[in-house]
Amino acid sequence: MKQIALILLLVTSFTFAQVTGLAGWNLFADPGHSQTQNMGVNGYSEAESNLRTALHLQDIMLTQTDIDTVYSSRLNDEVEVSLWDRCNHANTLGAAWFHSIHSNAGAPEANNTLLLWGQLYNGQPDPPVGGEEMSSYMIVLLTDVMRIPTIGSWGDCSFYTWSTYCETSGGPYLYVNRNTNMPSELSEQGFHTNPTQDQLFMNHEYKRMLAYSFYWSVLEYHEIDRPYPGILAGIIKDAENGLAINGATVEVNGLSYTTDTYESVFHEYSSDPEELRNGYYFFEGLPDSTYDVIVSAPQFYPDTFQISMEPDFVTFLDMNLMSNIPPSVVYSEPAPGDTTYPAWDIPFFDFSRPMDETVTDAAFSITPEVTGNLWWNPTSTRLAFVPDDTLEFLTDYTIIIAGSATDVYGHPIDGDGDGVGGDDWVAEFRTGPPDQFPPVLLDHYPLDGDDAVDLRPILSLTYDEALEPASIDHDMIKFERLVNLEIVDNQLEYHQVGELSVIQLFALEDMLDSEPYRLRVFPGIEDLFGNAITDGFLVNFNSANYDYNITQIHNFESNTTSYWWDPQMSGSTSGILTEETSRSDNTSIVNHTTGSGHSMRLNYGYNTSAGSWLIRVYLGSGPPRDVTFTSSRIMQAFVFGDGQGNLFRFAVDDHYPAAAAEYHEVSPWYVVDWVGWRLVSWDMQNDGTGTWLGDGILDGTLRFDSIQLSHTPGAPNIGTYYVDDLRLATRNYLAVQDETAQLPNRFALLPNYPNPFNPITTVPFALDRSSQVRITLYDLQGRAVQTVFSGDLPAGYHETRLDASNIPSGVYLLHMSSSDQVHTRRITVVK
Repeated sequence: MKQIALILLLVTSFTFAQVTGLAGWNLFADPGHSQTQNMGVNGYSEAESNLRTALHLQDIMLTQTDIDTVYSSRLNDEVEVSLWDRCNHANTLGAAWFHSIHSNAGAPEANNTLLLWGQLYNGQPDPPVGGEEMSSYMIVLLTDVMRIPTIGSWGDCSFYTWSTYCETSGGPYLYVNRNTNMPSELSEQGFHTNPTQDQLFMNHEYKRMLAYSFYWSVLEYHEIDRPYPGILAGIIKDAENGLAINGATVEVNGLSYTTDTYESVFHEYSSDPEELRNGYYFFEGLPDSTYDVIVSAPQFYPDTFQISMEPDFVTFLDMNLMSNIPPSVVYSEPAPGDTTYPAWDIPFFDFSRPMDETVTDAAFSITPEVTGNLWWNPTSTRLAFVPDDTLEFLTDYTIIIAGSATDVYGHPIDGDGDGVGGDDWVAEFRTGPPDQFPPVLLDHYPLDGDDAVDLRPILSLTYDEALEPASIDHDMIKFERLVNLEIVDNQLEYHQVGELSVIQLFALEDMLDSEPYRLRVFPGIEDLFGNAITDGFLVNFNSANYDYNITQIHNFESNTTSYWWDPQMSGSTSGILTEETSRSDNTSIVNHTTGSGHSMRLNYGYNTSAGSWLIRVYLGSGPPRDVTFTSSRIMQAFVFGDGQGNLFRFAVDDHYPAAAAEYHEVSPWYVVDWVGWRLVSWDMQNDGTGTWLGDGILDGTLRFDSIQLSHTPGAPNIGTYYVDDLRLATRNYLAVQDETAQLPNRFALLPNYPNPFNPITTVPFALDRSSQVRITLYDLQGRAVQTVFSGDLPAGYHETRLDASNIPSGVYLLHMSSSDQVHTRRITVVK
């Protein structure tokens, strides 16, 4: 920061005529706050700024007027002076006037001036009067010197909306106005929370200019003519970006001034040499004349301005300089050396300053040649090349902006970054493959939180594109029991289905019933272009508390073509494309959970012009035709879907052996929106029926009739399904009483009831011997939520209750442990 000695040097360059008329009068200048209080946004405090303004005011009035004296409530940054000390000091001295100097605070974008004078509760000035009149002069001069907006001059009670201080004491509001015995006012000289203003406050001479506005206000109050000031000041900025310039030098009338730099001032407040700037310069004592003002700065072209001095105020001259650094490309897409630039993107180039569009267009070229158009943004700082078509994939290109390109000022481009214009800017790059994005997981089975997954499931992961088979193995995908991370024996298989793909894990052994399991997918699965998935994926689920008793209808291991009719053989089939519709035996896509080696392939093709569609694949003969059953069973088949959203259903003959059409019943339609194998189940007692030929009631002896397919308008009309293991099932539930009959021969955490529940459930459990047992509720992240039971119990059957009143809805793990045994179940809270 410049020293006061510099100010004194400037002062001696011009002899001030002493102003008379203030003899016998004095002023108490109070720099508000103390030390470094009220820190500014950039690290320079209000207290420091106020002190320097007050010292400048003291110096100006003592050296340029005949005033008796100018007091100050403090002279350095070390002392701390209270409000009482300030007022008492002024009162003890019998000062003629009290002026308190402040800066304001608020939002960073706010910046204005404000004067506050002492006001009584009745709205009149606080005697002895004078503060109101002085403030009316000071607000104008301070605002004009700072060149910022103003709030104006206010009585303090009015400004603070008649605060309780005014009501209880009668006013004024401000302590310094209320407790001083002389006229007074308080000034707010801008905002120290405004970045631009706080950086201006850092300049020593800027605060001297503010002091001049207070000095001239005193003269106006005393009706003393203002002397010729001889002050020249302003701000130097970069003409292109509007930033103030550090280290700019201004020369006038043989004097020189250099604007603040990091080394001179800003290093005290920042470690970044480019963060702070004010560009402010100041001269005083210049004779009344017209001057050539010469300004220069490193990396800018110098300039000369002519100015005539103002007779009674600051002569402001703000100057803009043009950088002499040649223009350059500061950012581009593609970047030079890019090897995976998307061929469908539009190349663009950002310049450091506005460019001559016509000259730069002529300097642009791309090799191999690509037809297209050049486009500029409104500020002429971004050039884009818009090809007529996309660039070629996996192709080497070179874009050149020749050294003949210039900015709007005629400066040639610096293409190689050596600081000298006139050389080419070159970007050699290679376009990438058609796909540069990793695969996206579209669907999975089971869903996270499923709590009744069949004991021998097929787990599925469906992606939006073809995958690289070599990136898929059991190191990347794990199917495991959650309690001990034991891997479930499974077969992994990958299929591409149209534009989609599916990974499936076929369980080759049953899971334990009512146990938590999880599917873990690690990062690294790739598409065919080497784009790898970077995030892992986790699915937590619970196995069912039942298995199935199975009656096979047809497992498709043999006789598929002899037992089943072609779709065209049924008179019910309609709305098809015959050449696209067929059924056949298949050995490539089968259900491994049952050890299958064959399945039935169903190709469908629908005539989209038809008004309705039905494909009936009729079971015409063989032992499968002789299987009879009732509606108490669940009909199931494994269906390998194509995800296209068309329809699948089962049909049965009711009242067997009657063969009339009115005895044909069907299941509801199932929308085949999945890819890969999925178990389709028709619970005939609970799921209801669809509409076809019968009365919709399953009330007789049943046998299987056909598999039926139909079209969803708007869905693709050609595709393929595979069907395997057509069967009848009955759920075999593990009941609590079945388990308790074996007690005390096992350690078991039995199914809670009800489940889901809200908020109370009963938790039964069994111990095979006397044990210290603990039952704890965990969330799915493994955090303990509640201790349900803890204590010593004998062997046998026991129950405890879980109250979930204080926990949110969700899926939780109930964990029972003894000294050497554990058992975990998944439970669901629903509120």
